[in-house]
Amino acid sequence: MLSKIRFIFILLVAITAGNASFAQVYSASAKMDSTKIPIGGQTRIQLKVFVPAEVMQQKDKFVQWPLLSDTISKEIEIVEAGPLDTTLSADKKTYFLTQTLTITSFDSGYQVIPPFRFLKDGDSNRFFETQALLL
Repeated sequence: MLSKIRFIFILLVAITAGNASFAQVYSASAKMDSTKIPIGGQTRIQLKVFVPAEVMQQKDKFVQWPLLSDTISKEIEIVEAGPLDTTLSADKKTYFLTQTLTITSFDSGYQVIPPFRFLKDGDSNRFFETQALLL
């Protein structure tokens, strides 16, 4: 009986460890320099995406960045979209993709900046996104 329990335990550990190696965790964040700006003032949003290094090294795997126009919403305009920067972590396990947006708003009151959505391999059914922001 004890050997059966031990066998089942070892089997479960092996299955779990095997699945963990196939898990590819993508994540995204958005951070604003300031949540309060005067009407017509500007602030920056830094978009940051974390992608496993093994994903970035495969030809058929990629992250599709959101298609940004000159506005985020009818109240919030993009003044400047900086270049996309790619950095490899010190442990060489994760790539950090970052972009800085300079935004402005000409409306008073609070404005909601919706989540920025990133697609895995260009597939609209496989996505991850940032949290919404309040300006």
